[in-house]
Amino acid sequence: MPTSKLHEALVQLFRDRPEMAAQLVREQLGVALPVHSEAHVTESGTPDANALTYQADLVLALREGGRTVCAMVVEVQLRVDPRKKRTWPHYVTAFGAELECPVILVVVTPDAKVQEWAAESIVLGPGRNVVTPFVLGPRIIPRVDEAFGRDHPELAVLSAIAHAEEAGGLDAAWVALRAVGHLDEDVAEHYTDYVMSALSKAARAQMRQRMRAMENVEIINYVQQWKDEARAAGLEEGRQEGRQKGRQEGRQEGRREGRREGRREASRSMLARLIHLRFGALGPETEAQITAGSPEELAGWLERFATAQTLVDIFGD
Repeated sequence: MPTSKLHEALVQLFRDRPEMAAQLVREQLGVALPVHSEAHVTESGTPDANALTYQADLVLALREGGRTVCAMVVEVQLRVDPRKKRTWPHYVTAFGAELECPVILVVVTPDAKVQEWAAESIVLGPGRNVVTPFVLGPRIIPRVDEAFGRDHPELAVLSAIAHAEEAGGLDAAWVALRAVGHLDEDVAEHYTDYVMSALSKAARAQMRQRMRAMENVEIINYVQQWKDEARAAGLEEGRQEGRQKGRQEGRQEGRREGRREGRREASRSMLARLIHLRFGALGPETEAQITAGSPEELAGWLERFATAQTLVDIFGD
């Protein structure tokens, strides 16, 4: 699977099932998290008005009784990158100050070597001045059976990705494909894509043979639409023809539009919060200008905010 696609897939699984991160940290790592009744995705840009904004992959708020009792910064890491050991602690302190609650750093990786590296404590200074990430990697992410996978499809897909290159990886993929078969068609196609992309070319061929032998129409209907070599390379010939192509492209355009609007709303909220932190409460005119701002305008305003001394420096006259 291409690196960018794998990164996006792993983030999306935790976005779709926010409670999964807490479940894995609690059950697989033995961490006693605060009692909470719900988990929500929250904004992932660090709310630091006096520095450039950093963007975490995902921030989850664990809530109980209407208040956030703990936040989880989820970072997907596919390779060893020493620079992350400097930015990760910033997430912990920035979101702790913003949300006024404990914050833990959770690193997700399908690579055992990256898991070992990421689990090392980050030394910030002398003494016990450290930040220790909780790492979910192939040695921690559990394999699941079909019964469990059907109730926890996102975890089944995560398990399939984490163990794709190990002995038994084909079985993990099979469990995941069975688990997603009952989901909404659009979601099932995405998850099927994640699972099949994680397998090697030879393993994908074996999976198709297994499905034909089992005559599992529920899975075959999705996987037959999935042309592995073309899809993995991002080639146009991987698209379906005729009405299937039209439906697929329509769904893709809808998802793209949703993501664009989501990014626009996140930019609005981030800009408003930064302005409030530096300059005080927003006036009606400023709020209206931010609400009406195009994606390009919002990006420009956020960039100018870094050096702005007044609102005029951001928005102009």
